[in-house]
Amino acid sequence: MSYKIFYKSLFLLVCVWLDLAATQRGGNAPRINSGTGSQITVNAGSSLKNSSSTMNAGKAKINVNTGAIAEGLPIGFVQGGIALNNGSSTTFTGSYSPATATVTVANSSWRGQSGSVNASVELSDGASMEGIPDVSNPVSVASGATASLGVQSTVNSNIRLNSSTANLKNDLKFGDGNQLVGVGKILGNGKSAILGGRDLIITSSVQWVDADIVVNSRLTLYGQWTFANDIHMLGRGNLLDLTHGGQLIIKDNTTLYLANLNIKGLNSDNLIFEGQNSKIKLSSTSLGFDSNYTLTIGQVYVDGPASCILGNNILTFAGSAFLTVDEKTLFYDTLTFDDQKNIKPVPADDPTQIYIKYLNGGRIMSYIGGSEADLIRNNSNAIVWLDQQMQTIDHGPNNIRVNALTYTMSYDYFLSNDHVLDIQSSSVFNGGGHFINFANDNAGTLNIADASNVVLRNVVLRNFKDTAVQLGAGASLIFGDGVVVELTDGQTMTMPWAFEGTATINAFGNTLDLGLKNIQIMQGGNLTIQNTSIQGLADYNLRCVGNATITLKNDRLNTLHEDYSTDSPFSFTSGSLVFDQNVKFRGIFEYLTNQPSMIRKDSRLIFESMYPISITQSYSPISIFVYEPIIANRDLIMMEDFSSELHLNGCALISSSTGMRLINGSVFVEGKNYILGSGSSISEAISFGNINLPSSDLFVNIMPGGSLEVMEGILDINTEETLSF
Repeated sequence: MSYKIFYKSLFLLVCVWLDLAATQRGGNAPRINSGTGSQITVNAGSSLKNSSSTMNAGKAKINVNTGAIAEGLPIGFVQGGIALNNGSSTTFTGSYSPATATVTVANSSWRGQSGSVNASVELSDGASMEGIPDVSNPVSVASGATASLGVQSTVNSNIRLNSSTANLKNDLKFGDGNQLVGVGKILGNGKSAILGGRDLIITSSVQWVDADIVVNSRLTLYGQWTFANDIHMLGRGNLLDLTHGGQLIIKDNTTLYLANLNIKGLNSDNLIFEGQNSKIKLSSTSLGFDSNYTLTIGQVYVDGPASCILGNNILTFAGSAFLTVDEKTLFYDTLTFDDQKNIKPVPADDPTQIYIKYLNGGRIMSYIGGSEADLIRNNSNAIVWLDQQMQTIDHGPNNIRVNALTYTMSYDYFLSNDHVLDIQSSSVFNGGGHFINFANDNAGTLNIADASNVVLRNVVLRNFKDTAVQLGAGASLIFGDGVVVELTDGQTMTMPWAFEGTATINAFGNTLDLGLKNIQIMQGGNLTIQNTSIQGLADYNLRCVGNATITLKNDRLNTLHEDYSTDSPFSFTSGSLVFDQNVKFRGIFEYLTNQPSMIRKDSRLIFESMYPISITQSYSPISIFVYEPIIANRDLIMMEDFSSELHLNGCALISSSTGMRLINGSVFVEGKNYILGSGSSISEAISFGNINLPSSDLFVNIMPGGSLEVMEGILDINTEETLSF
């Protein structure tokens, strides 16, 4: 450590010690003035001790680095933050307890940045947890509280409910071995709870309301899961074991959609329908019963492949309950026992179909029969059934060859070196909602013949790398409507990617370096790029044709490569951009299109310094946003409402003589920033707000340590709102 850094750290520690000691001398309660000093850092070998019960750090950020100690009484914050052991900083209102290394969030948002969060978090009533941190310490919702979860990264810890409620603002993705614990309610708002890939023993009792549940491993349920509103449970072929006392309860006016899931241990004590409009819909699902089961209220609807494993047990529909089999065959398996027509009543006893309704050729059949005639008939049916099932499995080992103008998948494909997809002529290739899994990135996994133009539609490309695609001479590949490209590893593009219709790229936080290639969305299309770190933006290599739209959702964009080299500024020349959730930009961005772009509500567009401190200062440390549309319109950067945020954190904001005006949202100035305009009058200025439209005012927040220096032109503060410092 240099002597300058050493004395700076020592000076900070002495100041902190004097401030915290104020109450011991009879002075006023200590408070860190975030307007004059926005950050305190405690380095290795040093300590920060709070002896005051009324200590409030305000908006300050306290960094307790690895090897340092924080101790004493809790410290209060008002939109301040704490970072432990070189972990990620947070922003919240509440308190931090050194004794338990726990952050308690009051009625405010707790926002973590990228990186590890080395503190436990307790959310009080009205609090929310947001951002993209690596959450690895316990998280809990306080007793009886309702809190929001908007974390966009994987949660590598349990989340405890204490007779409390968690309101999902984004999909909640758990790491392997982590889950919800305790007792409480999940308000899903149509979002998903995605469980990890390791087998789980679940003792929690949770009420799921309007949520989707994605199962990626075997679940053994000891607790009680209650379902309200529409619930989708995607099993991905895994087992839900209820043999240890777990219960599934379907509330009235609720539909539980079960897909690709196997359940065992069902009986009248653990599968409970609370009302006449309690319904289960089955598709690619197997239900295993360990005793007789009579349903007297509620509904079961079969509209996809389904089976009941009954053994010697009987499944009966009576009272006001009924079963509907629509177009499919519901099979039941008696295992080693004789067939007793184990799903009752049989058609002869229910001629008007009160209890079991058969629609569009739907039927109920046994896997095996009792008599010789039944055995022959059922064996024949079994062969037909097995043949049908084989048509839903990519069983190989032969290659898949397509030679048709239109082609539709009927099952998922698993491609590898010895099991490839050859498209031998021009084709519209419809995935039918299925996925194609790429086992590796060797060339030739997906082959397109010479002079063939292929359009993919309605298919998920899992573990995709474009090195797996081999294009023949004059061939082309277009990712069309309904295509989702999933990138599970970082990669550098080796071919152009062309999209049309509504399509998605999801990199799950991985890096996509555009290299010398480009991504293009055709006229009228909408491409969503989410959870992606895009490197190597340059020139026009991410572009729209005509009025197409690119939605950036929770992305990082860089005109730099990973080694901090750069090709040239990125120019956006046509179409529109939509910024959703958190979008960070580093580099030089030229906005030249004549179309408007939007920062959505509850979303942030962040321009931040290009290089970390360790990079030589011979490089420009700031990002540059140039507003120079090809038409004279100051208002093309739009904000949906006041929760739409533009963050300047090490940025030069430059406009042509057209000027630029921001209204209807919020601007946050953090770090050192510059304004450069070419206009010579107010009408050509860079304007914050429009006082003539009070309903579209702009909130401008100069954060501690933030500055905005006008180098050229005019900055017009045209807002009724007071600047917030």
